[in-house]
Amino acid sequence: MTSPLVQNIIDDFHGYREPAAALDATVDYVKFSRDQFILDCPSEKLRRELEEELKMNCEEPRSHAWYHGAIPRQVAENLVQRDGDFLVRDSLSSPGSYVLTCQWRNAAQHFKINKKVVMLNEAYSRVEYRLEREGFDSVPALIRYYVGNRKSVSQVIGAIIFQPINRALPLRCLEEKYGLSGNHREAGLTAQERRSQKRLSLNITNGHSHDNKHNAHDGSHCQDNGVARSNQLSSYHHAIAALENTSEEEEDDIGRDGEEEDEDERKEKGGSSFQRPVIETESAFRPAEFGSRLLPTENKPLEMVVLKRAKELLLSHDHQSIAKHLLMADCLVGRILGVTPELKGQMGVASGLELVTLPHGRQLRLDLMERHHTMAIGVAVDILGCTGSVEERASTLNRIILVAMELKDAVGDLFAFTALMKALDLPQISRLEETWTTLRRNFTQTAINYEKILKPFYKNLYEGTASCPLVVCVPLLLPLLTLMERPSITPEGAELWETSDQGCDIMLRHLEAARDVAQNSQGYTANAQEVLQGFECDEDLLEVFKTDFQLRLLWGSRGAAVNQSDRYNKFNLILTALSRKLEPPPKTQTLI
Repeated sequence: MTSPLVQNIIDDFHGYREPAAALDATVDYVKFSRDQFILDCPSEKLRRELEEELKMNCEEPRSHAWYHGAIPRQVAENLVQRDGDFLVRDSLSSPGSYVLTCQWRNAAQHFKINKKVVMLNEAYSRVEYRLEREGFDSVPALIRYYVGNRKSVSQVIGAIIFQPINRALPLRCLEEKYGLSGNHREAGLTAQERRSQKRLSLNITNGHSHDNKHNAHDGSHCQDNGVARSNQLSSYHHAIAALENTSEEEEDDIGRDGEEEDEDERKEKGGSSFQRPVIETESAFRPAEFGSRLLPTENKPLEMVVLKRAKELLLSHDHQSIAKHLLMADCLVGRILGVTPELKGQMGVASGLELVTLPHGRQLRLDLMERHHTMAIGVAVDILGCTGSVEERASTLNRIILVAMELKDAVGDLFAFTALMKALDLPQISRLEETWTTLRRNFTQTAINYEKILKPFYKNLYEGTASCPLVVCVPLLLPLLTLMERPSITPEGAELWETSDQGCDIMLRHLEAARDVAQNSQGYTANAQEVLQGFECDEDLLEVFKTDFQLRLLWGSRGAAVNQSDRYNKFNLILTALSRKLEPPPKTQTLI
């Protein structure tokens, strides 16, 4: 005899199955019996089902975890997060075709895998798959070729794939998630193609008989024999959640109405309303829309009038004032200060120091990496732009090192500190022997502090062994940012933890430090407020330290919108040319 509690649950479940009732996609049901509960464990069943799929003929796409079936384009883009990530999905607009989705240069790319029936003779034919040139007997063979040989999947874009994004659910569950029938795939096959596949025993099914849903997570909603499975939500579903409400206008309206009703009910009950964090997809930097006090509406790269004005502003302030202006700019970009209640609701946390550790903080991580590198380039331009005497360059070096000392000891802005040290460590700067020699002669104590204090501290910071100052307003962030967002193929070369014998220890120390930063984010905010208390800000100098201004100054109003890697590569050549012009490399004589 079934207990009243269990019977009520079963009755409620059948109520969901009525045609007039809408089935909540996140509600799963488990037939709760003491003897069958363990055997019917959904996660175990799904795992076994997925294993059986992956044991199928290796020439079938569905036997590979990188195949996700007919997932929407937006979902596929959300899954590929780093350069080289890839997956294969079904084309929803062209049934029977496949699409390779990957990320390259921080942008999602989609390439249709063209399928063609090649007639071998009057009686036999075969199906051939290709992206541009080479043809393959199956999609897995195509993927093996491009991954194994690191070949560009597109000559125009140059994208390379090497990191598969694997599904963690059987295709059946993905089909039920998006409601596409198995006939969707068959509709895309011509009669000739079906005969060809049977005749040649290629068994290249498109896998659409299971309209694959979402990958990468194992606790998804899935129904078996008309019974809903247990309610296990994974991060995969949370990644989809923000996209589903915008995929269809009708669903969006229904979902919005439901959320408003729930919020009203919570308010009536006196509870606090929950606001779903917003996944930001656009950079906070908009140089084209930047209203500048110093720049004209349109400007060329490195415009001399603007460079001269920026230099005058820097020279009119001492190193203590410059350091505090840098701190204020960093705190605003990093969302340590000036965070409105509305912004806190959108982030889901109170500080950007927490947001950078979370999945939906990706755009802030990318913005901070952009700011750090742009700031380093700006410092290098400040030095290399001194085309006069070597004493002028040495004086500029002295000012920058004094600012770095102030950032480290008094202000506690390790983000700006590492950007300045990165600039001084650039090969275009470190090779200036005459300039450094003049610094040692004219500013001996500064040179000693740089060699004996700043450089060892900078090295220890990246090794995770440095003893941080007593007061820190902006902690070291770049190791965490690069760990989470740096492309696998980068012009800047390998990171310290990728080449050092202690690489794993270094990486773990940075991850532990990031956890501490997130937990103590309010302490950093309080420190910044205390350091900046009573500080009188020069709005013009603060603008010089804004990333939008630096993007416009370095690359011009048009160049600021160019692809990031192209901008960096071209400016690296400019810095090299400026450095060699100031101090030409020694001429080597060929011995005969």
